[in-house]
Parts: sequence; C-alpha cells; structure tokens
Amino acid sequence: MTVQQGSPSFGEAVLRFQDFLRGQQWPEQIRWFRVDDFGRVPGNPIVILRTPDGDGRGDAMTAYEHGRRANLGVSLEAVCTLDGATCAIVGCPADEREAEVLMYPSDGSLKLSVALPRTEAVRR
Repeated sequence: MTVQQGSPSFGEAVLRFQDFLRGQQWPEQIRWFRVDDFGRVPGNPIVILRTPDGDGRGDAMTAYEHGRRANLGVSLEAVCTLDGATCAIVGCPADEREAEVLMYPSDGSLKLSVALPRTEAVRR
C-alpha cells in the first residue's frame, strides 16, 4: 500500500499538532502514551497507569506510520495534561466503517483533537 499525499510525515504531523495545541491553549510539550496507559472512571480524574520511557515518541511514531500505511486516517489526540505537558495518543481506525463513524478525514489524512474540559491527570 502507498501512503496518500494528504498524510504528512510524523514530524510534520507533530508540528501541526503543536500548533493546534497552542491555539487551544494546551501545553506544546507532548508526552506520548497508548490508550491502555490511562484509567478513566466517570467523576474521577484520569489516572496514568503506565508511564512510557522518555517521552514515548518511538511508540507514537510506530503507531502513526502503521495508521498512515492503512490510508484510513490518523489522529493525534490530547487526552489530558500532566506536569505541564500534554498527554497524547495516536489513533487510527480499524476499518473504513470505523473511520466513517469516528469522522476521520475521508482522504485518509490527519485528525487533531483535544479533550474538553482539559483535565490534569494523576499518577497511580
């Protein structure tokens, strides 16, 4: 499979995400997590269950490139903040139906989002 023209490199996607975060008044420093690294219970703070080594960039880049190759779109999502940094995840749909339901760009490009309201996470 080839990568569509609308899908930027990971480096370019991160720059766009940081610009988006700035516009949403979120910290531009990013710590990358996986979805399973968070614990969420309604009415309670988001709990960090696992902290990645360093800033988690390697895992995020791998997930991003996997999603990019699938040509269904890739999302960079700000979940919460922790110690002055944005905690973010890389997402990609499993199939075309999921891409449609989750409103990924139909050209397979980049989706950026922040959680509202912004929440400060706690460590377990």
